[in-house]
Amino acid sequence: MSHDDLRPLVSGDYDLYGDEEQKFGILGDSASVLVTAKASDGASRALDKVSVRRQIWATLGFCLGGFAMGNTLGWSSTALPELESSTSPILVSQSDGAFIGALVCLGALFQGPTTGYLMVRFGRRATMILNCVPLIGGWMLIISAKSVWMLFLGRFVTGFAIGSFSVIAPVYIGEIASPGIRGALGTCFQMMVVFGIFVMFVVGAYVSWKSLAIFSVGTTLVLILVVYSLQDSPTSYMMRSRPDLARKALVWLRNSADIEEEIYAIQKSVHDMRQNGNGRIRMFNIFFIKDPTVRKPLFLCMFLAMSQQLSGINAVMTFTVSIFQSSGASVDPNTATIIIGGIQLVSTLLSSFTVNRVGRKTTLIVTLAIMALSLISFGTFFYLNQNRISTSVNLGWLPLLSLGLFIISFSFGPGPLVWLMLGELLSPKIVGVAGGVASITTWGLAFSVTLGFPFMVKYLGDFGTYWLFSVFCIVSVLVVIRYLPETRNKTLREIQDSFTK
Repeated sequence: MSHDDLRPLVSGDYDLYGDEEQKFGILGDSASVLVTAKASDGASRALDKVSVRRQIWATLGFCLGGFAMGNTLGWSSTALPELESSTSPILVSQSDGAFIGALVCLGALFQGPTTGYLMVRFGRRATMILNCVPLIGGWMLIISAKSVWMLFLGRFVTGFAIGSFSVIAPVYIGEIASPGIRGALGTCFQMMVVFGIFVMFVVGAYVSWKSLAIFSVGTTLVLILVVYSLQDSPTSYMMRSRPDLARKALVWLRNSADIEEEIYAIQKSVHDMRQNGNGRIRMFNIFFIKDPTVRKPLFLCMFLAMSQQLSGINAVMTFTVSIFQSSGASVDPNTATIIIGGIQLVSTLLSSFTVNRVGRKTTLIVTLAIMALSLISFGTFFYLNQNRISTSVNLGWLPLLSLGLFIISFSFGPGPLVWLMLGELLSPKIVGVAGGVASITTWGLAFSVTLGFPFMVKYLGDFGTYWLFSVFCIVSVLVVIRYLPETRNKTLREIQDSFTK
């Protein structure tokens, strides 16, 4: 999947990068654990340079999980054309290729029941390392594959592992980061996912699919070594009744022994979480709550998660090389794929600087509209090309331009904003379990769209498929205009009150 659409739950009031409460939802087995940590007064003074460097190092260590996730997501784009060729040592049909691309999403869908439990029971650090085992195992299945079924199993297992990474790393980063740099550090995981995809696009243009898998095993081993060298988060230690280790970790992170206020806030939040644990809202009864501050934003967030996947983003990123091959564009397919990956990387980087400066609703409307127009133009190119309709100008450049605009718009709009707005729209009492619902919706649709893409192309044609994706984008624009409130510069209370009017 595109990395933004799989961003895990980091929730709360997003005016929050100052002296306010920080709320993090941890996706568990159909329940939520809300850990609230009050920002220390360190946000108002200059951050210690050593402390910043240590937090950056710890963040980058866990964000290697994002790089490994990007490797897994990007592998199929360059591997499938080679696997489906007549020279492939394994017989892989087009429908088999669809399963190879989609099974990662199905594997990720099943990580929820285990990841939340393991994070609470063993900590963030140990859970990250434990999930590297199935990731390496999945890649080894792919490397040693003698049949398409081994490829299927390998992709499913690697998907399970990266699905857990998308939960663990952002939670860990949110728990270790000082309020003043939490926003910047929070974008690192997404950047590393996109960078991992880009690297696979570049390397995959020159090496075989098996060599790509070997490369990914190497990056996973580096991930294990780096994460092993780090300490767990103070919150994680406190949740496992290890206040001594929590203090030690916090002293190292803040480069200061003056941590009593922050330690007290962590202790209190963990205590409150345990006291209120029995009152948590369960996943299966969340849909029957009549409170408008719960029901309306819940269904709105589910729709946003659906719109993200029904735009076709995951299919585009999974089958990029194949798409350009079938388009007959004037640009070499591998070169075009690298360009698309580079565009996504730069756009994701730039979006981290603009996300808090422009209204969420306005951004979604504009970007979804551009995505719709891009898909319409892309589909029109296929229609003209496949029906041999000549034009007065050479349109060989249109596929690259259309997909480039599509990726840029997604990276600025639905990609980052769906998960950001989930934290802004939802009440803290349901944000964890609602995040689980949104995660299941996202991974489930990602699997369905990726698996169904080749069949859509077969029965609707290339142009019909992209025009259908554009219709979903247009519907999303209309829903956003009509129902989505603007959340920028509003408190969580103001946003909640808007649903009662």
